[in-house]
This record gives sequence, structure tokens and C-alpha cells, in this order.
Amino acid sequence: MIYNNFLKLRTLIRKRFLSKPRTIAAMVLVLVFASESLAQNRIDMQLGLTSVPETMNPFFAYDTESDQLVSMLYLSLYTYNENLSLKAELADLEIQSLAPSMENGSYAVVIPLKRNIQWLWPDGSTTDIRPEDVVTTFDVLKKNKEIAYRQVIEHIKSVETYGNGQNSIKVTWEPNKASYDNLDFMILPERILKRYVDRMTNVLLPGQFGELQQAINMNSYRGAQAYRLKSYERDGRLIELEAARSFGLDGRPMIVSPITLATYANPQQRWRDLNDGLINFVIDLEPSRLAETRQNVINSSPDANNSPVVAEAVNTPTVTAILFNYRGPNKAFINNINNRRAVANILNTQVQAEMFKIAYAYEMSYNFAQIDLKGPFVTMGETSFESSEYNSVRAFRPPREPLKLMYLAYSLSSPVVSVANQIAQQLRDNGVNCEAEHYQNKHQFYEDLSKIDHYDLVLYEWNASTRPDISIWDKDNFMSYAYSRPNYKDYYDLLAQFSTGQSEDYGTFQRYLYEDCAAIFLWNRDYIIAYNDDVKENQYRKVVMEKDPSQFTRGLKYWRWK
Repeated sequence: MIYNNFLKLRTLIRKRFLSKPRTIAAMVLVLVFASESLAQNRIDMQLGLTSVPETMNPFFAYDTESDQLVSMLYLSLYTYNENLSLKAELADLEIQSLAPSMENGSYAVVIPLKRNIQWLWPDGSTTDIRPEDVVTTFDVLKKNKEIAYRQVIEHIKSVETYGNGQNSIKVTWEPNKASYDNLDFMILPERILKRYVDRMTNVLLPGQFGELQQAINMNSYRGAQAYRLKSYERDGRLIELEAARSFGLDGRPMIVSPITLATYANPQQRWRDLNDGLINFVIDLEPSRLAETRQNVINSSPDANNSPVVAEAVNTPTVTAILFNYRGPNKAFINNINNRRAVANILNTQVQAEMFKIAYAYEMSYNFAQIDLKGPFVTMGETSFESSEYNSVRAFRPPREPLKLMYLAYSLSSPVVSVANQIAQQLRDNGVNCEAEHYQNKHQFYEDLSKIDHYDLVLYEWNASTRPDISIWDKDNFMSYAYSRPNYKDYYDLLAQFSTGQSEDYGTFQRYLYEDCAAIFLWNRDYIIAYNDDVKENQYRKVVMEKDPSQFTRGLKYWRWK
């Protein structure tokens, strides 16, 4: 029965998205349970997204959609669950249970692997995941510069098999560089990797970089995750996954199945299909303003007064800030607190008014000047600035070299690009030369971020409910210095409160950030979901989606029936 329903759904999707000449690029991702006994309990979803995942290879999953997809297909030792805390996947111990030991100044831990988790191969055969798979994956990541993903494990010194038949590995970090975040790298089978690397050095053979990519995309194996690859078409427009009954979490079935992902190049067509019920959810991985989203719904509905589509902001606040690097090319300039104040106030008073005219995808939830600056806070001249708050005039000398601003945006059309360029231009207009460097590859961005002398400023964002991701920054970097301050937790709690609109003392926190921690807080935003309210089951789907739509595939395997 389930298979027949799946065939009907696939036929409908093919007719709607693949066979008609439309100006959309469509990809369909279908997840189905293998057991019919679970049919009455499942929640099905048809989701509308904006672009097709470029790959299913975790080594090269640079775009957001690919990263979301591979998180369901591959296991890590540990990964972030729906609460954004590290959770064991392939490992048999939670983080709290690990007891690191000190060896020659380096931390080391022994991690047993879960048993009875298997790779699935195209011929239907299976092989157990072994310690050798973890060791080989680590070694290939470490020794091949072409794989930008290797930065995740940058400070791990070695990964070795441990014990005779104990199914364990031993991880050793470089001195003073231990971080459990480094254990969130996805594992590939040694059986596949050895075909494409030198068996003595684990370096990719000449010409084999693309071949490894194709081998994984074209079913050299089918995964070992909560969901497994069932079929894959060359153009990537139809990908089918099935739930793995043997996935060893707790024996309970996944909540969400089946899932269909349809990808659109035409956003208005996506809204029309949501109105028509061909899809029942839209997830804006690039956040939009709620008012604009609702207007899109109205514009695409044949009856604006009776549209079945509901758009809501999901409370997953993300904080965006500009971070100063104390040890960058212009460290003499950055280390002067008066210069940091000057830069902060240039941006606070002059960029804010224009930023949100350009950055249409972001919605400012507060009036920055009224809360922090209390009116005209600073006037900036060519050689000095005056602050009524500090009641003094200080000499201002621009840096000798242009300040280098790094930022990450996956698309040239992203509003983040406009924001970064606006920031650089406002600084230049006020006597501080600045160059903005755009990264589209997140792994290259994080790799360059670990190079202390590469940049002066970073436009960065993190989830307000957790600490910033500083796993790749060592203790000598500016972020580790800032966030290790004894009173940081108190201020961070204040940030979390402010992000949900509860803080009454934001000005104090703002000054702490750009003076002590060297960061300028800019804004916070929410993710938006839209759904077709005519389908009564969507109220249940909505509960699932509210967990965190920005990480929805990464969390799917943890959403289980009680």
C-alpha cells in the first residue's frame, strides 16, 4: 500500500514539476517508511525550497541544501541535535561520559563505537561500520587540501583504532586545542575511499577528486543513517530515501515520513503551489521579513481574502554582529579601544538607517539608536570624534592598511552582500578604508577565519539560544579571549534575553561587546514558515517544524514518536 501511494505521489510530482515546460528547477526528495505498520502514525510533508542540493558527498557539501541533505545520509561520531547540543551518533558515549586523559601535553579520549550500524550497498548487502572507517575518513580529510571540510578536524592530532576487538577509536588533540566540536565530521566507508586514494598515504590519486564525488552521488553505497538512499537520478531532480529500521537511536520510528522536497527557481510559483495544495509547507532557509512573506502569499492567491496559506515567524533568534580581530593585520588600530568605539559608532549611527532598506530579507526588531545611542551619540570628523556619552574628545588616526572585512553569503543575490558592502562604504566615507571579502564556500570561510593575520573584521551570526561556534578558534585568537572572560556568561544571558525582547539593559551589554569583547551587535532575526491551513494535519506538522527549521533535516532523525 505504501509503495503504491509513493508511486502515485511520484507520478503527480513528475507531471507537475518535471514534464511541463516551466521556468523552475525541480528536485523531489521522498522519504518513505519500509514498514506498512507505521503508516497510520506518520506525518507526511511536501516542502517547497529554492534550490537543488549540489551534491550528496559530505566532503564537498558547501551549499546549505546539500549540507541539510547529507546530514540525513551520513553518520558522525557526534553531531548537533535539534537542541543544538552535541549528541552521540556513531559513538557509544555521550559527551558528558567522556573522560579525557593527558598524554604528553595533549588530551586524548577513547570512544567505543555503536554496534550493529551498517553500510548499505547497491546490491542489498551490508557491512558493519568499523573503527577503520573512522580512521581512514579522518586521514583522508587531514591529508587532502582540496577538501575544505578538513578544517573541522584541524586541531585533532590523530585518530587510531584502540584495543583488540573492542570496536573503539582513540582521538588525540594537539596541546591546548581539545574541542569536542571537532568530532562532528561525517564518516565515509573505507571500502569506498580506498578506491580513490593512494593506499600508503591516503592522498587522493590524480584525477580522482571528481571520481570520488561521482561515486558517492551514483550509488556506490546508500548510507548508514536514519534515512537511506533508495534511488538517485543523474540530474539530481529526483532523489528517494527510505527510513532505516535498524538506525540505533531507541527503536522508535521517525515522526516525519514521507517527505517530498520540491525546489523552485521561481518563488511566486512556489507560493501558488502552496495555495493549490501541491506543497503544504514553505521553509525560508534565507530568512524573510514576515510582512513581505505575507504579501507574497496575498499576491499569489486567487482570492486574497480567503487564502488558506498562513505565514508565521518561528522563534529561533539569530544574532548578527561585526567582530574585531585583536591580532589581525591592523592590530595596533584594533587594540585601541577609542578606535573600536569610533568604528562602532560610525556603523551604529550611519549604517543602521540604510541597512534595512537594502537588506530586505532582514527585519529590524528594535530601534537601535533609541536603545543604545539615545539620539545623536557621536559625530565623526577626519581626525577626531566627539562622544557625549564619554564626555571627551580623542584623536583618531585611520589604519595604515585597509581594514579587511570577511563575510559569508552563499549567493550573490543574498542581502548579506548588500549589508557587507554598505558597512565597508560607510567606513570609507568616514575616513576608515575598508575592503569587504565575500565567501560563498563556508568551509573556506571557516578555514580562513582560523588564520589570525588574514582579516580585521568579521560579519558573523550565531543562534542566540547557544554560544557562538568558536570550535576552530584557538586560545590565542580574539574570540576565545573574549568569551573566556569571567563575567561573559552574565552578559551572554543578557543577550539571550534581549533576543527574545526581555532585556531592559541592552545598552550596558552593547558597550561591553564592542569595548571588552570587541563585537558590534547589529540585529537579530527569526525564521519563517508558511503552510496551507486547509490541510488539518498541518497543525501537527507545524509543531515538528517549529523545533528549528534552519536545521530541520539535521534534526529529523531525532523527532520520534513516544
